[in-house]
Amino acid sequence: YPWPDPEVLKYDNDFLDDLCVNIKEKLSSIPKTEQFSKDNSGHIALLITEIISLCAPIQLSEIESALNSLGINISTKIINRSIYLLQKVGFIDVLSYSSNKYYFPLKERKWVKFGKTKDNKLIDNQQLKMKVRQSFVTLTDPLSKRRITALRQIIAKKEMAEEIN
Repeated sequence: YPWPDPEVLKYDNDFLDDLCVNIKEKLSSIPKTEQFSKDNSGHIALLITEIISLCAPIQLSEIESALNSLGINISTKIINRSIYLLQKVGFIDVLSYSSNKYYFPLKERKWVKFGKTKDNKLIDNQQLKMKVRQSFVTLTDPLSKRRITALRQIIAKKEMAEEIN
């Protein structure tokens, strides 16, 4: 294929059609699902996205704790790098409130399909999300109040973004 050239304003349609066919063939050969690997940085990034989706608003230390509880011990530097990339591709965003940073998803989508628990029960993402929300909504301590206020601000921010689009 001819490489893009700023001097060339138009390419032959045969080249473009052939390129499109090849891309579609490559995409159709890629598996739709893949076994999770904690050594795959892309898998880790999507797991972080799923944790943020389930637990938003969530802080960095809580993301680390969630990963550790899943047996994934990675450095804060790697988590921060994943978060930076996830923000750049528009999967998540951050809200600064008081001295805290809260991460939240921009797209409501299931990124990771969890298997079963040790008791052989299916993990229900929506039920898990509700349990997390209930864990701080009913509390009256200052940290929970901040998180509730952050959640309200996130909801308002998302609603404003939807109105613009």
